This record gives sequence, structure tokens and C-alpha cells, in this order.
Amino acid sequence: MFNDPFDCQFEVNLIKDSEAEISLINRMNLSNSEKELFRNSKMRNNLSSGLSKKFSDELISMIGVSCFTEKPDNFLMWSHYANSHKGICLKFEWKKHQEYFQGTKVIYDNKLHLSNYSTDQGFQDEIPKIVVTKLKHWEYEDEIRSVVKLETDKRNLQFNPKTLTGIIFGNKIDSENKKLIKRIIK
Repeated sequence: MFNDPFDCQFEVNLIKDSEAEISLINRMNLSNSEKELFRNSKMRNNLSSGLSKKFSDELISMIGVSCFTEKPDNFLMWSHYANSHKGICLKFEWKKHQEYFQGTKVIYDNKLHLSNYSTDQGFQDEIPKIVVTKLKHWEYEDEIRSVVKLETDKRNLQFNPKTLTGIIFGNKIDSENKKLIKRIIK
């Protein structure tokens, strides 16, 4: 689960008077005056927001996202993702296991990704952009994402142990946890 509530969220571009909008309005069985009110109201924006939320939830259930950084010494990353420096950072040589590490650098933007929607084709080829776009205030993470389609409900991805090249222990890690991790590695 992502810690950013806006991760993999996006805005829907429901073009006014487009085939998609007309089809949606017609399915709502509105009178002509209600249709005009709808076209010029916040209700139209709420419908777009509802489409993006529904699609986003479906998307997240179908994919697995592994998140990596190129900066293992980033203080905020240790605070946010390693239990306030009590955790570990796994270092991988991604070239040794490219089926899992075909990563894409995250795009940081001031606004959520805008996706075009068509009733005929749904969302058009926007999945990669949705999954690798985050709001700009997360830019310090310098994130790379590896995205795979899940074949089952299984959410845990495995990696080839030979790709693990190092472990960095947080400066507040419990000594027993450190010993346990060392035993597991051996």
C-alpha cells in the first residue's frame, strides 16, 4: 500500500460535448435543462473524479509495484520507510535480474496526471504514466518503480537472492533484529 494518498491517482479529462460525455449524460436520463446544468456544474467534475477513483482502484488491484531509490543515504527516506531508522535498506544489482527490475524513473509534477477517457476505448494507454507520476513534493525520493502485472492475488514479489549486493542497517536498529537478519543472510 502506498503511503501517499494521491499515489496512482489522476484527473480525468471528460471533454465537454464529447461522445464520452454525451453517452454518460444520456445514461443518466436527464431532461434537456438538467443536461445543460450538468455540463456546466461541479457534478460533471465529480463524475470525472469518480471515474478516476474507480479506475485507480481497479488498476492497483491488477499490478504489483516495487519502489526503489538511487539514494540509500537519504535521511527522510529512512524516517518514512524504515521505521524511523530502525529498519534496513536492501541494495540490489538490478542488471542481474531484469525481469523484476525493469524500472522507470518516477515523473514528479505539480499536478496529478490528466487522462483522457472515451466510452468506446476507456482510458487510452495511460497506465504507465499514471503509475509513475507523483506530486512534486515527493521528488526528494528520487524513485524508480518496477511495475508487473499480477497473475493472482499474490502481492509479494520475489527476487533472485544473487541480485542482493548489500544491506544497510538503520542507525536505530534493534541488536536482536540485526543478528536475525545476519543469520537469515547466511
